[in-house]
Amino acid sequence: MAFTIDITMGGFGLKKKLFSIGRALMCTLTCSAIVTSAPAFAATEGAKEAAEPLTAQAVYATQPGQSTIIDIANKDGLRRLYTLVTPAVGNTAPHVVYKGAYQYAVDVPAGARQGDYQILFYLHPVKSLKTANMRPVGQVRLQVSRPGSLLPYFNNVGIGLDNAPLGANFDGSGNSYSTQQLAAAGLTPGKPVNFHGFHFTWPNDFPARPDNIIAKGQTIPLSGRGRSIGFLGAATNGNSHGVAVVHYTNGTWSTVLLGFTDWTMNGGLSVHPSFSNWAAATTHYRDSDGGRTNNHVFTYVFFTQVPVKPGLTVSSVTLPKTVYGGNLHVFSMAVGN
Repeated sequence: MAFTIDITMGGFGLKKKLFSIGRALMCTLTCSAIVTSAPAFAATEGAKEAAEPLTAQAVYATQPGQSTIIDIANKDGLRRLYTLVTPAVGNTAPHVVYKGAYQYAVDVPAGARQGDYQILFYLHPVKSLKTANMRPVGQVRLQVSRPGSLLPYFNNVGIGLDNAPLGANFDGSGNSYSTQQLAAAGLTPGKPVNFHGFHFTWPNDFPARPDNIIAKGQTIPLSGRGRSIGFLGAATNGNSHGVAVVHYTNGTWSTVLLGFTDWTMNGGLSVHPSFSNWAAATTHYRDSDGGRTNNHVFTYVFFTQVPVKPGLTVSSVTLPKTVYGGNLHVFSMAVGN
């Protein structure tokens, strides 16, 4: 399906075409600027660099059912023809609309799956675009997350694929959880996880994208009433603990001790988890930067809980700014009874 809208404004002839092709949406904008000539796009490396799109930021964030604006400029200041290739999100492709003044609106469907997606910029018209043989001149990351999601706070890639870890590095030494092993243990990407009466959501599996939080004093929005807050996580390079702060809607707060056991139980040397942790999932091997390893090192995702003030509604949690031991990682958290 394709349609064309011709617009004339301010001495510029604008032609916009929106194409929905398979699971990708392509938006082409043709701008005829008042200049005598423009350099050929592929003439020299310098011309390619000059034509590189400049965006206000590298990551754009929005929610399902909402939109975000992408601003585009060029190193040489000239107007260019670009093709924006956006991925399908959920069952519907995002809708790209040119707003004028180098601004594109990316509308995300209400049923979109949360996660990180690339938006690629090409210098070629859609009719000649063969993405398998062409390199984009630029890209930005579109981050789609639901209200209350931890996705915007993830800062570590801890889960990889057995055949392609793609930069997953949970412990700082190139080792990571196996997506396949975690799924076999009940932690499926993007799916609910019920453990000890808490209702968690396991992070979506986007290769080479952050999927957990290394605690560094971040304040994370969290809403709910209950007797405690549950966490799914683990420590790396030894057990780890620190002081977290629970904030309430009435303006008060309370401090709690948050601790996790090392994800390999210290290489199998520990007999029992620490900090009253429970093993929520156990895997029989881990991945390295070269793929699946057969070193028989078991890995664990642990559950722990901390108390909250009775009768109050939680508004957010500040993770420990200072930890003792290794690094403290959080995959998911929830208020429960």
